[in-house]
Amino acid sequence: MTDWYHLFSDRPSEYAAIIYRRFLERLNTYAGDKTNEEYLRQQALRYLLPSIHLLKSPFAFPGMVEAVDLLRATVAAGEKRIVIYGDRDADGVTSASLLHLFFREQLKIGSADLVTLVPREEDKYGITPGVAARIIAEKPTLLITLDCGSSNKAELATIAAQTGCKTIIVDHHFIPESPADYPQVEAFINPKLLPEPDFARDYCTAAITLRLVQGILFSYSREYHEAIGLKTATAQVVIRDGIIDQQTDFSACARQYVLGIDAGDSSTSHDLLKIFEHTARENYDMRRMFLAYQKMPTAISPLEVFNAVQSASFRKSHTILSQYLPLAAIGLVADLMPVYADNRILVREGLNVMARAQDTLPMGLLALLKKLNLAGSVAEQDLGFSVCPAINAAGRMGNATLALKALTETDPLEATKAAFALTQINAARKEASQSSLDLLEEALDSRSHDAPLAVALHDNFHRGISGLIASKIAERFSKPALVLVPDGECYRGSVRAFRNENVHGLIDALAEHLIQYGGHRQAAGFSVAKEKLSAFIDAIFEIAPQIFAAVEADAAAEGIDPFRNFHPPLEIESKHMRTPLWDELLLHAPYGVLNPHPVVALKKPGKVEVANLGKTGAHAKIKFTAPADSNIEGVWFFHNGEANNAAGSEDLEISGEPQIGKFMGRMQYRLKITRVEGIKK
Repeated sequence: MTDWYHLFSDRPSEYAAIIYRRFLERLNTYAGDKTNEEYLRQQALRYLLPSIHLLKSPFAFPGMVEAVDLLRATVAAGEKRIVIYGDRDADGVTSASLLHLFFREQLKIGSADLVTLVPREEDKYGITPGVAARIIAEKPTLLITLDCGSSNKAELATIAAQTGCKTIIVDHHFIPESPADYPQVEAFINPKLLPEPDFARDYCTAAITLRLVQGILFSYSREYHEAIGLKTATAQVVIRDGIIDQQTDFSACARQYVLGIDAGDSSTSHDLLKIFEHTARENYDMRRMFLAYQKMPTAISPLEVFNAVQSASFRKSHTILSQYLPLAAIGLVADLMPVYADNRILVREGLNVMARAQDTLPMGLLALLKKLNLAGSVAEQDLGFSVCPAINAAGRMGNATLALKALTETDPLEATKAAFALTQINAARKEASQSSLDLLEEALDSRSHDAPLAVALHDNFHRGISGLIASKIAERFSKPALVLVPDGECYRGSVRAFRNENVHGLIDALAEHLIQYGGHRQAAGFSVAKEKLSAFIDAIFEIAPQIFAAVEADAAAEGIDPFRNFHPPLEIESKHMRTPLWDELLLHAPYGVLNPHPVVALKKPGKVEVANLGKTGAHAKIKFTAPADSNIEGVWFFHNGEANNAAGSEDLEISGEPQIGKFMGRMQYRLKITRVEGIKK
């Protein structure tokens, strides 16, 4: 097997190599027997040489060509009415905001021709009859559903029948088992239509929406739909819109390239290798790819070389696209999508834009970052713990319109007001979450203790945060969790995975009990009639052991989610605790699901000095005496008084996440402490 790590790495190092090997182990567990040498090559290339020029062609998604052509025809039409409908969560709202901003700013579609809607507090997930009525009232000529629609064949047919509109679905939730049950629309874009183990199946809707925008931009180039020939020493292929075209004859290509062989008559053939080399002189990412190609030409496929060179030439398109990358990154992190392959590249690029190109950010997003003290320095953990919750809170608390307004606002003062309102509603969400969790003891079904999942039901749970409550319960009990809350004449439910359990599969197996349902592998939502509630819960406990058996058997460590937690920690001696080590440990950022943030266990840190942080002293700053580099400090959030007991203690073992970023206005290297052992009380 090829050693991709040493082939692609600029500076191989011990701990970075361990982090990469751990990633491969998780990947093999995640993808199972679907992996092969070619799959691992693609993953290694994108993990070790992440670049926006390595993204899969947007036209590899089924339905993308139809969507792009329909959008262009609609934009060109004299009379048009485009209605965008996005889901209430951060993925849905960022998708709707992204497309709304692109239509308004780049395609110059005015407010009279563009309407963007999100759910009201009373709306359930998807295109419900009530939502359909709202859409029909807007009299669309084109409807675009974002983060919903895959399971709404009947409702979308009703909308089309009453308005005559055409429809584009952009969604990533599970699709009906039979194609006969797919919505009958003009363009259906859902990564679940791709075959396994294609890594693009793990896109969220915001990421797909960004690729739709990229597809639209590409469609205005002369290369759109052009058949281009590419010849190597072993094959000749036709490339159209970044994918292999099996239907067109090579000889029919007016433009042809060769790679790794003599170009011959330069009037008909172009040497792609020379163009690759020239591009590498001007682009750092391309230079790294070119050097890898020189070491081993098979490390990068001919199609990847062609697409990367073509992508690097579209500078204006990338300048436009970069404005919307942060919204895609937020959607990916908020929806807990696996941070690998294209997803990791998109998060990386989105973070770079937020840190280095603030003047290009949507006005509302910049205002929110400033309000959260993150302007100019944003890491993936900042998205997960600060930005995403603030956007999600609006939808959970019944005011998704507020999040949409905040992200699409153009007036600086109004954007600042909206950002402040988001932080306020997030504070209210935190209070509601804690109030709901305080009811857990009486809400938890007694069968949960011995079952492979926990089920909780309470009339006083906040309806909008059932998914968040389920996530907290899953973390507390180290198993999937399902939460039910009353919603008029039915109960609304949310179920969340703990490891990689297929919770959507659980709900799908119980479809006969449900009014409606939807979701993806690790998160699902549904509604059940009151009269069927008891039978539904009984059925859950009966079928869950079968659905979750495989994941239980493969669990790497009890109480540890291997896809979200770096376990076991990397053990380091205090004398090695230096800033270059922090740089090495964070070499493979951004981290997240499937590629969790590294955790180190610091041995013999010596005595520690403790200083409380915050008005209440809930957090503490830890200064180490033994490590040689005094620039690294520890930060212990919500230590529950344990930090004070640790003061002056020796022989501690301190575990935490190495972090680099701006804290309190200055660049710092710090250890975010997650566990301390050896405290004497």
